[in-house]
Amino acid sequence: MNLFSKRTILLIAFTLLPASLFGQHPAPDGTPRPLTPKGRYFMQPVWSPDGTKIAFAESNYRGIWVKWLDSGKLEQIVNKPGAGYRFAWSPDSRYIAFRARYEEHRRARHAIEVVDVASKEVRRFTPLQKRVGLPIWGTSNATLFYTQNQKLRKISTGLQTRRDRLFRPPHGGREIVVFTSYQQLRVAERFDSLLVRPLLPEQKVLNPVLSPDGIHLAFEEYGGDLIVLNIDSGRRISLGEGYRPSWSPDGKWLCYMITRDDGHQFLASDIYAASADGGQKVRLTDTEDLLEMNPSWSPDGRSIAFDEHKSGQIFLLKIKTVRNEEQ
Repeated sequence: MNLFSKRTILLIAFTLLPASLFGQHPAPDGTPRPLTPKGRYFMQPVWSPDGTKIAFAESNYRGIWVKWLDSGKLEQIVNKPGAGYRFAWSPDSRYIAFRARYEEHRRARHAIEVVDVASKEVRRFTPLQKRVGLPIWGTSNATLFYTQNQKLRKISTGLQTRRDRLFRPPHGGREIVVFTSYQQLRVAERFDSLLVRPLLPEQKVLNPVLSPDGIHLAFEEYGGDLIVLNIDSGRRISLGEGYRPSWSPDGKWLCYMITRDDGHQFLASDIYAASADGGQKVRLTDTEDLLEMNPSWSPDGRSIAFDEHKSGQIFLLKIKTVRNEEQ
């Protein structure tokens, strides 16, 4: 083989390497600081889309609390069983949709409800029913989705959307909803006609999360790896072990947790980040005394909120960007 051929092969191999290897990566900027005091148990924080607030559940998912980051105010806005489980901020950060649980003749029933974060006024949008899924907002406050008996339903809320300077249409304004039916992925597009199609037939998944541009989907394989899927092309990338993914605002990275347990209790848990192309992974927390779980990346990309399993406190970890060769 001549010298030219060798150089050509090396150049091709170089260009095929993941771009993330030659750019930058997120890194912790200092140590995490607590956002909530000890004494109450909080879990699963979620940033508001405008980045001014963080909402989280109380123990056993009863109720929803909100932390205002500018004033430091901490307030419970909903006190209902089940309301804290996988609630959803409205696109303009004015409302939170949730699934409330009620006892009716000693039987559990659920309803989709929405709370105004400022006034704490609650509106119910569905009757009490069995087998009700979790709420998902459309591209504005006007539309909500949920499943009932594993079938997708649409709600016209009549709620106006505040389009100020902080408003960004979710998923780039693409009309798309991803949900699960019998733990299998389904995607619905075109909100007027709700064209539903399956994704990865017969593949069971957990915790699907759409990317900011609505093109990629991160999810956990049932009993398997953390996967990034291109919804349009079907291309899959495995990120290895990981749970509860959350996208960076530019869609280039995911943060998630990796846990260890003995079958009865958690023994270790830390927060990691991986590039969406699978080319790079970095560890963001490394502690022996804390169990960092359920990360949520801020809309400006500069912070990650998470809960600490033992204390029930919500923490904030500042994030900086460093060159890949930096330590």
